[in-house]
Amino acid sequence: MTASDGRLVYESVLAAESAPKLTIPPIRTASVAGPLKPSLAQRDAATMAIGRHGRRQWRKNVGYHQQARAENRFSR
Repeated sequence: MTASDGRLVYESVLAAESAPKLTIPPIRTASVAGPLKPSLAQRDAATMAIGRHGRRQWRKNVGYHQQARAENRFSR
């Protein structure tokens, strides 16, 4: 599990007053945590979407490529 794909990260972000929609890509070996871990519901949804449509299409659907464009712009 990567540092940004952990339960603690999801719980911390979702504890904020205006909990955002997270677009953290799950690791390639991620599996659905299920209803016993509601803090990982967004991660589970991403894992299932990647399983159905593929990682590349998931990134396009959630706008993940926009983040890469912004980061690339700042690094220049």
